[in-house]
Amino acid sequence: MRKNYFYASVAFAIVSVVVFLIGMVYGFTSEYFYFAKPITIFQYTAFLAFALFVTSFTEKLRTSPRLDIYLIIGFLVIMASFYEVLFNFFYWFSLFNFYGLGTDLDTLKNLVPYNMLFNQTAAEVLQKSGLYPVNLNFASKISVLIFFCSVYWTYLTFSLKRNRNIEK
Repeated sequence: MRKNYFYASVAFAIVSVVVFLIGMVYGFTSEYFYFAKPITIFQYTAFLAFALFVTSFTEKLRTSPRLDIYLIIGFLVIMASFYEVLFNFFYWFSLFNFYGLGTDLDTLKNLVPYNMLFNQTAAEVLQKSGLYPVNLNFASKISVLIFFCSVYWTYLTFSLKRNRNIEK
């Protein structure tokens, strides 16, 4: 295990959790930080945490007999998350076109009533955070995060598999 990558992944994971909690309290699309919104910082730090964590275990992955299965799972997650990325962006821009050019894209949300899905306490927390009705900025960033994590995972497993085949 590469300990320096592992420790860096833990540090980025801690930052991700802290920023996520800040987003829950102050809203994910609010300008809490002067240079980026909490959801943006969460997206970047969560990706770095994932990529560094997986990279820290490349030696164990290299000798794993399940690389083919890992590759298939990676492509499955790419397929599912790519659909979500496309759906969110098409829905987002359709709403943007419907409501007009003066619309703030961060305010566009899914209109399913949250009271039908959650109890009253959870609904109040989600409403305060700006998460539900689902903010399309939040949903799109999470979909893109999952997509790129799966792309990195697939790239890593494919390169390990290719290198193992070259060494044979």
